[in-house]
Amino acid sequence: MATEAVRLADGAGIGLVTGRNMGHTGRIGAYAEAMARAGCLGIAVCSGPRAGHWVAPFGGLEGRLATNPVAYAFPLAEGPPVTADFSTSVVPEGVVRSLLHRGLAAPEGALRDALGNPTTDPDALYATPRGTIQPLGGAFGYRGTALAILVDALAALMAGDEAEDLARMGSNLAMIAIAVDSEFAGRASRMAAYVRSSRPLDPVRPVMTPGEREQRALAAGGAQRLVVDGPTWAAMTARAGARIRAPAAVPVS
Repeated sequence: MATEAVRLADGAGIGLVTGRNMGHTGRIGAYAEAMARAGCLGIAVCSGPRAGHWVAPFGGLEGRLATNPVAYAFPLAEGPPVTADFSTSVVPEGVVRSLLHRGLAAPEGALRDALGNPTTDPDALYATPRGTIQPLGGAFGYRGTALAILVDALAALMAGDEAEDLARMGSNLAMIAIAVDSEFAGRASRMAAYVRSSRPLDPVRPVMTPGEREQRALAAGGAQRLVVDGPTWAAMTARAGARIRAPAAVPVS
């Protein structure tokens, strides 16, 4: 999809591609980054089906939206692109599930129970009736709700789907590639440098652009560890149809 969006942008200046019934789409920032590495400003959004409507719209008690992530990336004159990838909810549902499995509390302001009471208990999200994840923005959550609705418009409605259709399966993606002029990367690099030049709150934690922390970690060649909680590992091995011994590099708690 990213390749097709770039091809369209090369000819028309902008390319929009949508995909339906795609199952789990993974890290959508990878698609935006692929468009940026091809020389475009790339935007990718993911709309979840009704079964994944964990997020209450601002002021609501029931889920009507998925965590509907948004990603964008654009090229710099040197080095990897600036890449952002974030949910339009306070936390992704997968984070809540992981916290539940590890016996940890959810962040303040992330969840409400079915009665609308704020809670830090991850299990509230999976109760009957189930609770909700809150939209990005806390007391200003109408902003997260607005972003999530835009994602549904781009990835669900533009693909011919009904956002509320119970029969809708898997996630939808929309990718937008925008062609840029030859001087764009230079302007982008200067903007990034300007943002980073802000005096940091903590002198040992400099200001970074989106994605820069992960890029630095990869460039440093540090060992990458994948932490899998016990219930998730059990579900994975059960789905695989065999008992699999966890390798030493994958801690299981």
